[in-house]
Amino acid sequence: MRNIMILLVLFIVSSCTACPECGKEKDEFGYPDPDVYEVPDLDVDSDKGCPPYTGECAFIETTICRDDDVYQCIQRLQDGCIVDYNYQWVESCPSGCKVDVSPSATHPGEVHCIPLSEDPCPDFSLINFPLSRSNFPHTFCRECDTSTDDDLYCVDNLWKHSNEKLCVDKPSYDCCGYPCEMNNLAPRYKEDFPNMRYESQAVTRCDILLNPKDPVGWDLSASYYGVPAHSYRLSHGKIAFFAQNRQVLDMDYYGDKRYFEYDVKTQKYRVIAGSVRRGVEYHNGSFVGIVRNLLKNQPEEAGYPVLFDGSGKKRQVLQWTKYYLRSTPILTDKWILMDVVTGNSAREERTIYGRIDQPTLYSIGEPLYDTSIVGNTLIYTDEDGKMGYACHFSDTTDVMDTCMFFNRGGEEFYGAELDRENSQLIYYSDLLSPNKIIRVDLSTIPFSYKEFIIDSPDNIERTDVLKVRGNLALIRQRWEDVDADGVVVSGGSRACYYRLDSEEVFCPEPIPWGDFSVYAMYDGDFEGHTLVWMKGDTVKVRDMECYCDWHSELCPFDDYTPNTEHPKNKGFKDERL
Repeated sequence: MRNIMILLVLFIVSSCTACPECGKEKDEFGYPDPDVYEVPDLDVDSDKGCPPYTGECAFIETTICRDDDVYQCIQRLQDGCIVDYNYQWVESCPSGCKVDVSPSATHPGEVHCIPLSEDPCPDFSLINFPLSRSNFPHTFCRECDTSTDDDLYCVDNLWKHSNEKLCVDKPSYDCCGYPCEMNNLAPRYKEDFPNMRYESQAVTRCDILLNPKDPVGWDLSASYYGVPAHSYRLSHGKIAFFAQNRQVLDMDYYGDKRYFEYDVKTQKYRVIAGSVRRGVEYHNGSFVGIVRNLLKNQPEEAGYPVLFDGSGKKRQVLQWTKYYLRSTPILTDKWILMDVVTGNSAREERTIYGRIDQPTLYSIGEPLYDTSIVGNTLIYTDEDGKMGYACHFSDTTDVMDTCMFFNRGGEEFYGAELDRENSQLIYYSDLLSPNKIIRVDLSTIPFSYKEFIIDSPDNIERTDVLKVRGNLALIRQRWEDVDADGVVVSGGSRACYYRLDSEEVFCPEPIPWGDFSVYAMYDGDFEGHTLVWMKGDTVKVRDMECYCDWHSELCPFDDYTPNTEHPKNKGFKDERL
């Protein structure tokens, strides 16, 4: 039987097979405890004639400064000779790390932590967060700061100084005291781009560009260092997104990288937090993302996972371990899940998760890929993207129960998504059939499968499932155009609605752009009658009621009747022609 129930002890967090680090004592930062780390024997057999070693780790006593923390050299020996080295974290320096002696071949390097000023309110520029206080081993609070139930660890200290300076120096670029509304910002419409110089500016009368005007210059880029991470999310009529302004220098205003919330109905922009990394998850008003310590002008430092509630005022640090995001986090009514890379020198990949009502994150020893959660169901793929797993979270514990393969034996796929309205239905794309998607029903044993063949042009090379809500799916189709010699001359992608009940596809028309017509739709999300997608560093939003009025034949909805006689004049405006 193809669907064999497989109990994966990989996910029992208490199992040592689930965590390669199980059995190794660790400090609070997630590093192996130096006291139990076995330093290799340094006795060298002179008869073997070790080659001269002149690197900075010639002595195991050597300490160095890295990210204002103290690290000690760890040597790797082979036949008594130094062949490689690494660094072991020793301690964090709240006020920075200072080099006393630089390492050389004749003497070890020596460093020390700079003592904190006796001033209970030292300048933020002198602090290397987190601090250690008598009541909290880790905190962003100085002695003079008063923590609150909403912000127990003074998370706002990471951006407060920058925010107070920027909102006074350049009030059109910031508002004072997050969360706060930037009432001067407004989305951009087609008339704001009379020349449409760039493809990212190609919009219809029904679209807005979320990158605001008054002022312009906002960058909503979706990835960093090649790591894919959404910089926007759509939920309950609002769009959360990451943004920074190119006119604001990090060196002067380190907290400018911010999380925003945009209300589709009121068209208002609200700033939630500063000093953040790209990649944000948003669900029903709550945010989860990475906040960074940029007070000492370290431009791409790893940061700490923080959960923000719907008010934007309650901030909960989820772990005191520095991470980089490996992909976009997941946030639901019940669960938080993050695929991360540790910020230490080991750069370990792992997945951390926990319940939203008890935000303590547990670690899975190995990373998961292409994750999605609806209800208590988690799906993910292996590293090669060839095996899909469906797992169940227990209602009574924080442990994942039985996990099962969900794709058929030998079937290669990509882009698996759970139906947002039914956690028992999974949709994925057939790797070998560019116009086919497959549905798996987990509620039957054995699982049942249904194939959907999508009416597509001949040059379509791939179809991705982006989002499924009941009978309506959003798919992305990619293509390449080649000449007579087989050379690719053009290509692109578009986001289309697909009705799963009638098996009809509704693809938009290309947008005129100079002498060309473009789609420029590389990903997408939808909710109700709102469609969102991204192109480069811009996020576009389409009022699908307006679009249906002008293109009734392309309207996928049962619950909206196109008004072709008096269509909307502009997207997200009540005025009609």
